Amino acid sequence: MHLKDCREKLRNTRVYFDLIQVLLEGGYRVYLTDVFKIWVSKSSNGYRSIRLNQKDCDRFIKVLQGELNIFKPIAVISWGKVANQTVKNLDLKTNHFAFPHPSGAANGAWRKLLGKSPTRENKVNFWKQTIIGYLNDLS
Repeated sequence: MHLKDCREKLRNTRVYFDLIQVLLEGGYRVYLTDVFKIWVSKSSNGYRSIRLNQKDCDRFIKVLQGELNIFKPIAVISWGKVANQTVKNLDLKTNHFAFPHPSGAANGAWRKLLGKSPTRENKVNFWKQTIIGYLNDLS
């Protein structure tokens, strides 16, 4: 998200910032983080992710819990199965809103949720209506 081209030009990452922009335009502050703080791959395996061992996963989940304890958010919004399940397992005392990951890999989940083609525009419009509605209900 720190690279302008990723936010504005690259088709596969632009949607991430589009969704974040909805929150910023709604007057919300946004703190972005990942469950797992690193992504490891080898070029020999086609740049597919190498699974972290359980000890490292547990460490990163503790870091995530610490981040949430520091910031005390009014809501946690997670994207994707791993993040959704991890946040659910943290048993937070705050609102958790789970969505499919914005990437094209989750287009099947988006199609089911939207009931139509998971285009960037359709994802953003659905997000805008849904998440702002959820957050406004908290006020």
